[in-house]
Amino acid sequence: MIKDEQVGVAQQHFNIGSMRKLALPVIPLTEQTEINRLIRTMNKFVDQLEENMHALLERLPHLDERILEKTFRGNLVPQDPSDEPATALLARIRAESIASDGQSRPRREPRPQQTTNNRASSSDNTPGDDGIPIPVDSTPDLPVATAELGPTKPPTDRCPIEDYTTDEMMSHFRAASRGGDTTEDDLLRSVLLRLGYERLGPKVTPILKGHLKAAVGRGIIEREGFFLRCATPTIKHYDAAFLMKSLTSVMRKDHAHERDEVIQALTAHLGYSAVSDAMRETMKTLFNSAIRQGLLARDGKLISRTA
Repeated sequence: MIKDEQVGVAQQHFNIGSMRKLALPVIPLTEQTEINRLIRTMNKFVDQLEENMHALLERLPHLDERILEKTFRGNLVPQDPSDEPATALLARIRAESIASDGQSRPRREPRPQQTTNNRASSSDNTPGDDGIPIPVDSTPDLPVATAELGPTKPPTDRCPIEDYTTDEMMSHFRAASRGGDTTEDDLLRSVLLRLGYERLGPKVTPILKGHLKAAVGRGIIEREGFFLRCATPTIKHYDAAFLMKSLTSVMRKDHAHERDEVIQALTAHLGYSAVSDAMRETMKTLFNSAIRQGLLARDGKLISRTA
């Protein structure tokens, strides 16, 4: 297009007059706006990927530890339910070892034991064959405690997972998330073990994910990229506005509640297992603030919602 408008012979050029006549194609404004929007969206996506990459690089030194932990727990690869349990394998190895020892080694005669009277009365050491005194052990024989080896099994008296209320599940999610950063699958498995189940399944997983969503909404757990952690180890980590909203949510409208009843309900709602002194102080301040703001009404020892 520009070459067609050039003038001159020895030194071709493009003058201002030709430039003014030149028609430049411009894309429509709506298409420009859409391109700009797509670029901004992709830039945000790239920024998120970069944040996730830095988070993964920070946790990379702990990868070997996590792999080793999964290996010992049997979660590194899918397990075959028909495999022999570790406890049965160890018992079989122990029995074979005892049987082989009994065949290859002569049985030792039991050592003659001294009577209690001899032990109590012998204040001197008994001389041996070489004339060196041999000390007599006066320590009574003690029973030796034995324990079966193998992975810890979850309790068998488990309750169907669909029978747990959301408030009951919140305490399990809070306890399972106290160990630091973890992935969603590891957190769900930890909660599952606390409930007496061994592995995730197509029926259990959606229920747990629903409770996990509730735990995030209640400020118990927070997400950072691919990892989750406990967001509020103590009630002091909550801000007043969030606690105020949670307080009114656990109280029924047009119903008078005792103060301790509301404290227990809010404690369970936030996943705490017990009411501490610090929690009572926070609740007391919260009640007074809610009454001043007109959100709660007080009638003697009873309190109720105003809206």
